[in-house]
Amino acid sequence: MIASELAVNMTLGGSNVSFGLPHRESVNDIFLALAITAGVTCPIVNPRRARRAILVTDLLLGRDEFALRYIAYCRQGG
Repeated sequence: MIASELAVNMTLGGSNVSFGLPHRESVNDIFLALAITAGVTCPIVNPRRARRAILVTDLLLGRDEFALRYIAYCRQGG
């Protein structure tokens, strides 16, 4: 609703949720995917770490037609 009615980006810190937890990277990846589905457009994350989670989320949400971006990422060793 924020993005559609106000036409603004939404930002959040992607690693705040996992502070002190085991398997912190996994918690961050899943949190990022959930945040993207909720409309977050500008997450503050480690781009090297979050790239895969973002590409998989886009793939599963139908934002990556024919999985082209995800496949290209995997072919580059991602």
